[in-house]
Amino acid sequence: MRNFARPILATFALIWTSGPVAAQSLAFVLPIDCDAGKTCFVQNYVDVQTGPDARDYLCGNATYDGHTGTDIRLLDVPAASKGVVVRAAAPGVVAKTREGVADHMVETEADAERVTSYGLGNAVIIDHGDGWQTIYGHLRKGSLKVRSGDSVEAGAPIGLVGLSGLTEFPHVHFEVRHNGKLVEPFTGQEEGTGCKADLGRATAGALWEKAIVDALASTETRILQVGFAGASVSPKDLESGLQADKIAGPTSAGLVFYARLMNMHEGDQLHFVLDGPGDWQQDHATAPIDRAKATYVGFAGKKLTAKRWPAGRYIGRVELYRAGRMVAAAEDELTLPE
Repeated sequence: MRNFARPILATFALIWTSGPVAAQSLAFVLPIDCDAGKTCFVQNYVDVQTGPDARDYLCGNATYDGHTGTDIRLLDVPAASKGVVVRAAAPGVVAKTREGVADHMVETEADAERVTSYGLGNAVIIDHGDGWQTIYGHLRKGSLKVRSGDSVEAGAPIGLVGLSGLTEFPHVHFEVRHNGKLVEPFTGQEEGTGCKADLGRATAGALWEKAIVDALASTETRILQVGFAGASVSPKDLESGLQADKIAGPTSAGLVFYARLMNMHEGDQLHFVLDGPGDWQQDHATAPIDRAKATYVGFAGKKLTAKRWPAGRYIGRVELYRAGRMVAAAEDELTLPE
């Protein structure tokens, strides 16, 4: 997947006001209506490293240069199309909103240039008092439920997850500022304070409720999705949801088992083990990837060489290896009828 990421907040000015909420009372609730770690995941954390070498707060690569927020993603566009609510992370007063930006998945440099002046798309800023503000970006066009001056409670709906602005996947960009300075919510530290490799030490001052830290704090590689398809698949196929010509079936042009992963490291390898009726067996290892990748799709399988695939049970398993050690695995199965 191309990476069109770039600092995008400059076009949505912050407003600092005073409000009713004291800083010490902040304990953010999840700003998206999902099951943390199961139906939503952090794709990118704040870049805490000054200079060009991006680092997340655990000294990993789950970010990109200049990233100013926490990108909490849904699995794919079909998941977002059901109407996933974005919620206020703490009580406060709406300071500013932007509405009217169309939803569109950025795929090319030309797409990126068209939206770079309003990178966060439809967005909301909430003032929590004592200089604290939170920002919510990439909301669905026409979904905003608040306006400037509205008072909101923690968990109040403010809009829906969308694809407005500079984004390649459905997510909410959640950003925290204190007196204008960027704050990493998993550490509570202002920008430029660097990273800590130890999870417990790094999150000791987290601004989230504890359950959110437990579910979303890890920056490790995740296997987001595995399954069967009727042809080779791309990241876009899986972000958009498989179309009819890619659905696995008795007469599909191919039968492949795919894996979609997040935050891959340089040198990572996938090992596929496939088993099914007839000669649908395979043991295949991919080449090590040449660089860290925010998202990655791998697959193994075969093309159809007969009138149809044999009926029966097909099993696919993928294993992720790092430095010769298996660090994650997942499997799925498919039954084709007679």
